[in-house]
Amino acid sequence: MNISIISPYDIERNGITSYAVSFQKALNSISGVKTKMVGVVDSDFVNDCCESIVVIRKNSFSDYINAVSVLNEWSDIVFIQHSHDSFGGENGNFILMLFKGVKKPIITSFHQLTQEPSIARKRQIETIGQLSTAVVAFSNQAFEVLDHIYKVPSEKIVKIDYGVSEFNHLGREELRSNLGFDSKKIIFSYGFLNREKALQTILNALPSVNIKHPDVEFVFIGQTDSYTIKKEGEAYRFELNLMLQKSGLTNRIHLINKYVEEEELQRYLIACDLFITPYIGHSHIQSSVLTQGMALGAAIVSTPFWHSNELLSDNRGEFVSETSTEMVSEKIISLLANGSKLVKMRQSASDYGKHFKWSKILPKYQKLFQRCVDEVNNDVVEKFNELLLIPGAEPNYLNKLTDTTGMIQNAISAIPFLKDGYRIEDNALALMLYVRKFKMFGDSQSFDKINLFLSFIQYMQKDDGGFSPSLSYDRQRHKGDCSEGAFGLTLWALGELMANSPNSTYVQIAKDLFFNSVHIVPLLTSVKGMANALLGIANYLKVSKGDELMINYADKIVKQLVMQFNDESDRGWEWFSSSFSQDDAIVCLSLLEAAPFSKSKNAIDIAVKGLTFIESQVFINNFFSLVGSKSKLTQVAKKEEFDQYSIDMLPMVLIYEKLFKITGNQDYLKKHKSALMWFLGDNSLRKSLYDHSDGGCFQCLTKNGPNKQEGADSSLAFWISYYSYISTFSEGLMVR
Repeated sequence: MNISIISPYDIERNGITSYAVSFQKALNSISGVKTKMVGVVDSDFVNDCCESIVVIRKNSFSDYINAVSVLNEWSDIVFIQHSHDSFGGENGNFILMLFKGVKKPIITSFHQLTQEPSIARKRQIETIGQLSTAVVAFSNQAFEVLDHIYKVPSEKIVKIDYGVSEFNHLGREELRSNLGFDSKKIIFSYGFLNREKALQTILNALPSVNIKHPDVEFVFIGQTDSYTIKKEGEAYRFELNLMLQKSGLTNRIHLINKYVEEEELQRYLIACDLFITPYIGHSHIQSSVLTQGMALGAAIVSTPFWHSNELLSDNRGEFVSETSTEMVSEKIISLLANGSKLVKMRQSASDYGKHFKWSKILPKYQKLFQRCVDEVNNDVVEKFNELLLIPGAEPNYLNKLTDTTGMIQNAISAIPFLKDGYRIEDNALALMLYVRKFKMFGDSQSFDKINLFLSFIQYMQKDDGGFSPSLSYDRQRHKGDCSEGAFGLTLWALGELMANSPNSTYVQIAKDLFFNSVHIVPLLTSVKGMANALLGIANYLKVSKGDELMINYADKIVKQLVMQFNDESDRGWEWFSSSFSQDDAIVCLSLLEAAPFSKSKNAIDIAVKGLTFIESQVFINNFFSLVGSKSKLTQVAKKEEFDQYSIDMLPMVLIYEKLFKITGNQDYLKKHKSALMWFLGDNSLRKSLYDHSDGGCFQCLTKNGPNKQEGADSSLAFWISYYSYISTFSEGLMVR
């Protein structure tokens, strides 16, 4: 039997990685079983001794698609170790591609669950539960949560305890001597360092403990986890070290920044006098180190959380509050003074912990595998082969157009045309792109780019709140005001940043810039300008729902657009003005986004009518042929076919994204893909505007084919469309 184990794979061995490696070794001990580790990694390369590792780059859309065929070809069973934020895509939805594409039975174990999940998290786990052949719960509490909160069918859930490797150690006293613990009382804790650990409470309790037990020492071993490093570096460890300096116990408290292999960890767990697991919050579904502590017969003190409540019941351990320094110190003092109680705690833990050894756990898995092996998921999404047509690259081409000032307007192929300098709208679009990309992937490159483009917009804002239209390469702002469309687009980008910012500082800067400019909004007259500005206001209101001034602004624009639609619509001409340019399509998206904040009851209906009108002109024979730029479409003038500009396709992409996420209608998902495929050659001339050689996008489709200019706006339009489609496709895999 061939079993593929899919797991977050960290070369520094986080808890789930360690468990997956231990699980693989245990399975390999079963006769007739072969395993492959499919590691999901943050980087492009894993340098690790683990055998047979197949790598999925966490944020690579195409890696998940490519993994489907590999898994189908080799596996009899696919076993997924699931945790939040370990898989790519918005809310980690890329993993759903495997559930939809793999034909073999899939077993899932959830390492993180909460009783109050976000709507997106809940839907994802519900979907995984529906598509899994079986779901493993590590505890009774996990079983209840999966059954009652996430609506996973109870007949699919199997309760199997967390497995622990077999061990063969020296006696406890010999281990203590080898570790230098002979004459000391050792309190030990282990795990990745982050703010979910209540280490401050323990450190504050130790001076009182030291008065009663001057021979006590506290040892914490663990590296700062990668998420914390990305978010704040080593700030938390620095805070703890400051506390340590002030405690006067620098020789008694050891915060050791390293990862230890399983055998070394087991030695500490056996040799220590007390093992403490301090978590903030009660919804930790499992703790691998707590399970190991039980199996090794440690005397355990823990904060109360789901897994500890279950494991330490019936006097198998003691509980303390994560916030009460006094309670922690009193409990430790009492236990260290009562040697006979510690002996009983160790024996009780050891007796119960025997159930967690792999020799006891593996027969349960063998029974589960036998049950699942004939239950094949035939609901395979056939469009995976089509998805391989879509490039899985990063927008590296845009890096060539970006310097320390911002994004340069034009390029000939991959060579930036420096004389054209920088435009406000290109940098606003760039800000929007990297805000969306960061929301999906949380990558450091996007974070840095957000900083750059926000800084550019800040520099371009004038004292009156308007924005200069452009900047020369020598950083001289050009006089005058930008167009209404560019002004509105800049507000839109600031709104998206406020709604999806990676940190509070960016929110405040964006908010200041937004409110310096928003007073100009009532003066806008063009459909495109009003629509873009409305998108900015709607995004702002997503995080500031009670702002009456902005609600009033949004409502007035919506009413103005609705009135224009009603005034201009006549005999099949259902549009907001007497003429139509392709870039005006953005008005439909703005009404969809602003509808929740407007008193107008028919904003969405009018947006859909407007879209239906656009489709009657541009969606023919199941592909898009945009209204050309030579002249505007009117009731009298026929549609010009060329030139079709790449930037003009972006509104269509975003409209279908929004409509699909509102309605779940698969027709919108299909048209969303058709809109993206316009860039890739599904257009009037069957020519790709996306340049596969460098990752840029040609500016427009002329009657002779794509022109040779790869501008910033066209390339940005493609990459925003690309990430929009990935997000929507992932959303489309949800069970509704």
